[in-house]
Formats: sequence, structure tokens, C-alpha cells
Amino acid sequence: MKSSDLILLAPAIAFAGGLTGLMQHTAYPDDVLYLATSVFLFIVGVAAFGGLLLLVRASLNENEDS
Repeated sequence: MKSSDLILLAPAIAFAGGLTGLMQHTAYPDDVLYLATSVFLFIVGVAAFGGLLLLVRASLNENEDS
């Protein structure tokens, strides 16, 4: 596994972990720490994917031959 694969895998794990935690929150309705951790992971995953998308989009514009 290359380091670039790990860079892409980390936000996917955070996003999936947060989303899974949010979906399973009904099993632990009184656990605020569980909900807060799930929301935090979800936000980190979304922000990381957004950042990667902006970086990739910016680099694609620079590499185009016009």
C-alpha cells in the first residue's frame, strides 16, 4: 500500500466511522460522548473529502493543455 492510498483511506475511514456511529446512535440514546464522537468523525471525514476534492480539482486545472 502506497502512502497516497493511505491519504485517501484515512478520510474514508473517518467518514464511514462517523456515519455508522450516527446510524447506530439509537442503540445508545443517552450516551452524549458516543454521539459527539460520531458527529466529529463524520465532520472530519466530510471536511477531508472536501479538501481533497479542492486539491484534486486545482491540480487538474493546472495540468490541462490549452
